[in-house]
Amino acid sequence: MKILFIADGRSPTARSWLKGLESFDHELHLITTYPCSEIPGVKSITFLPVAFSQVGRDAQTSGENTDHKITNGRKSLMGRIISRFRKAFLSLRYILGPLSLWFTARVYRRMVRQINPDLVHALRIPYEGMLAAYTPREYRLVISSWGNDFTLHAEKTWLMKHATYRAMKRADGFIADCHRDIRLAHKWGLRADVPAMFAPGSGGLDLDVIRQMAQRSSTKEMVVINPRGIRPVYVMNDQFFQSLPQVLGDHPGLQVYCAAMRGENDAEKWIKSLSLPSNVQLMPPMSQEDLWEYGLKARVVVSPATHDGTPNSVLECMALGCLPVVGDIEPLREWIVDGENGLLVEPLDPRAIADGILRALEDDALFERARAINAQLVAEKADRQRVMPAVQAFYLDLVTKN
Repeated sequence: MKILFIADGRSPTARSWLKGLESFDHELHLITTYPCSEIPGVKSITFLPVAFSQVGRDAQTSGENTDHKITNGRKSLMGRIISRFRKAFLSLRYILGPLSLWFTARVYRRMVRQINPDLVHALRIPYEGMLAAYTPREYRLVISSWGNDFTLHAEKTWLMKHATYRAMKRADGFIADCHRDIRLAHKWGLRADVPAMFAPGSGGLDLDVIRQMAQRSSTKEMVVINPRGIRPVYVMNDQFFQSLPQVLGDHPGLQVYCAAMRGENDAEKWIKSLSLPSNVQLMPPMSQEDLWEYGLKARVVVSPATHDGTPNSVLECMALGCLPVVGDIEPLREWIVDGENGLLVEPLDPRAIADGILRALEDDALFERARAINAQLVAEKADRQRVMPAVQAFYLDLVTKN
């Protein structure tokens, strides 16, 4: 089968999905909305800027990071300006981004016809799925959502609402990383007869690699890891940093690792304004395997999100034996029962986050119980060896459907 993907080619979510298809002998093509490095097994990669994705980005990029899009650590002058005024840029993009798609659509349709795939798959809704809504009708189209596409981005402006609704109306198949999004997709225009499936973990976690790492060391240290990086608006890292003085008051020597936050203006400001000690470390961008090394020795993983699906980095840390302290939101309640295999906290309340971290550090019975439950839970629901064959069957059914 010849499959054309539309995705941010730097994103580990996208790269993991493509890697999961390696064993099925498909011919894979990618239209990437950001410049990216080569991806093994992908026959062609074409860069097509979408919604000003070319602004402030370096030409050479890397696809490796904790969850989502990063550059190789170097930012252009425009990139540094955008980083400083990130919220204002995002607000403007919510208005101009959907409008810009109309100018990109003709080039996109020409690319689709040149490749002539059996199936097109857009790996998220803004803005790749919105562009994919212009896919010529003779081609089958699958669209994925990743947690905050409906609850955060779609509601921002009338133009975002319209583009989201248009994408869902065009979709011939839908894949989500949480059950909530399947329900929401129908409210956003997905037709009742369109097949939909749940597929977490970017197509599933490579549990064989994770288990091999875990065999090297089963010792957990008094370490907390926040693997999410800077994610404006929906991951409340400001509240997380505000929780740390209370946590460090009880555990002054606690190591706290904050992934992909070194050099970020907001994170540096929080460290300084709260006078946090050197054992709160802002980490540079790193490969997935390097991040797993920190998850391997950490006891607690923290993700104070107000909008999310199934965050891959949290799922990976759970597989590595970390106890999750996460925002009390619907998609994470699909995975975590509070007090049984993790802790659900109010992500806008620093005291609630601190109380959750402290309990995770001090409640040994909860830690051991959660570790056992999560190992089985991730294996049953998020093992790549289970997820990707189901995706393969979904693709084949859609392509052969009359």
